[in-house]
Order: sequence, then C-alpha cells, then structure tokens
Amino acid sequence: MTTRLSASLMIALALFAGAGCQSDSDPFVAHHEASPSTVAWQHLGTVTLDDQVSLNKIDVGPFKGKFHSLSLVLRGTTAELKEVKVYFTDGKSFNALPDITLDNGQQSADFDLPGDSPREIDKVTFKPGLVGTGSPKIVVYGR
Repeated sequence: MTTRLSASLMIALALFAGAGCQSDSDPFVAHHEASPSTVAWQHLGTVTLDDQVSLNKIDVGPFKGKFHSLSLVLRGTTAELKEVKVYFTDGKSFNALPDITLDNGQQSADFDLPGDSPREIDKVTFKPGLVGTGSPKIVVYGR
C-alpha cells in the first residue's frame, strides 16, 4: 500500500510540475524544439531597449557555451535596430544583422555565426533606432 501511495504521489508531483512548466514556456523555444532535427535553442539574455543611449548590450560570457547561430525575438512594442554586433571571447566581432525593424512577438531570421566551429560569445550589442512607446525587450537565443 505504501509503495502504491508513493508511486501515486510521485506521478501527481510530476504532473503538477509539468503543468507549471508549460505555462511558463517560451513560445520561441517550444516552436523550435518541436522539430527533432534542430539543436535546442538556449536563452542567452534579454535587454530592455533604451533609445536614449547609443548602445544596448547583453553580456553572455563563455559559461553559456559555444554557438553556431543566433536569433532575436522582440517582446513589447515595435523597435528598430540599427546594428546588431556579436563579440566573441577571442576578441573578434561580427556585424550580425543590417538595420531591422521588429514588431511585438516577431523574431529575426536565424543567422549563422562565422567559422566552421561553434563560437563562445562574450556579448551582443544593439544600436537602437526608433523605439515605440513602452519598454520593448530583445531576447537573444543561441544554438
């Protein structure tokens, strides 16, 4: 009887924990993980865009791992990015995207990082252009 109760309790806890995870899941990650042929996307950071400063950045650091490609998702109002630049831990940098305008919930095209091997990213910087009202956030994912 005790084993049966323990098993039932474990199942109930697992279902409860799973239900909580689903409500907090990120639609971007869920969409990309739906395809078994893709490597899972990892959240690298989020920045609230401030058009009053010349540069917004997300510090990533080597502890996040090595990546082949990145994608950006906008949360909030419409925003224009004048330049997206990726800095690697080896001191080199890469101008990732030309001027781009994103609407709420829209993601950029996935873009590959230069080189044949995955790269450690130090930071990603953004030069904001026109930013709508509110506080738009850019979320960066890597794989």
